[in-house]
Amino acid sequence: MLINETNAGVSGQASSASAGATQAGLGRDQFLKLLISQLENQSPLNPMDSTAFVAQLAQFSSLEQLTQVNEGLASISVGQAGMINNQAVGLVGRTVVYPGSEITVGDQDSAEFRYRLDAEATDVTINIKNATGETVRTVTMGAQTSGLQDFSWDLKDTNGNTVPKGKYSFEVSATGTEGNEIPVQHYGIGLVDGISFDNGFAELIIGKLRITMADIIEIQK
Repeated sequence: MLINETNAGVSGQASSASAGATQAGLGRDQFLKLLISQLENQSPLNPMDSTAFVAQLAQFSSLEQLTQVNEGLASISVGQAGMINNQAVGLVGRTVVYPGSEITVGDQDSAEFRYRLDAEATDVTINIKNATGETVRTVTMGAQTSGLQDFSWDLKDTNGNTVPKGKYSFEVSATGTEGNEIPVQHYGIGLVDGISFDNGFAELIIGKLRITMADIIEIQK
């Protein structure tokens, strides 16, 4: 009778300890120490049911594996971010091509940009606008073949005056052989002046414009 009472007491402790371990969020090492202590004090004639302990250990094992996976992924993420940041820093002083129609006018003598015609055009017109949307220069290119076209703007307006520094944009319109409008893709070309990490990731500074590494489609010398 004494053995049964002792075993009942140990079994009750095991159940409450297992529940307590879950509720209190014991660590794996603490739980193992508690398990060993209870196994040492159990009745040899009527050992307690270890199902709850096995299930708890399985949970600890799964949690430990997930933690290791998360730590590994975090390390990879940090490594990739470091590589991207190093690549971005290496682009300072280089000229890059990126999607968009923005132009930054600073101390340079000209501004280059590029556009792609989806088909052959009989008439191509370039309109350059200031920050308020006003057209400051219109250039008629005439007929052009399909594909990439480069243009260099001398920073002059319609009257031949040099435009002030600031943000500008260009818009290309093209007419096809059958009088239809041809789709045009616009690309900016600019010198990378610096790198910014203000938003938590690397951004290339091109004049007053900021682009990400993912925006770059070509790197020039």
